[in-house]
Amino acid sequence: MLTNYIIKWRTIIIKVIKLIISWHILQCVYDGEVSTSESALMLALYAVYIIIMQYNLQIRDIIVAKFSDP
Repeated sequence: MLTNYIIKWRTIIIKVIKLIISWHILQCVYDGEVSTSESALMLALYAVYIIIMQYNLQIRDIIVAKFSDP
């Protein structure tokens, strides 16, 4: 059964940014081998992504308060 979904632009922007960053990091693996430092970097960036998603509403409120018209 198909239902109507509302796609929020913030969700798309976050996914696109994550995809672009991941793609650039994977370009560093041009020799076909993943080093320990490269894998640690990917894990660290994934951890940052999880933290951002955990506090997404609080981050949004801070940004909206900072850039909204007084």
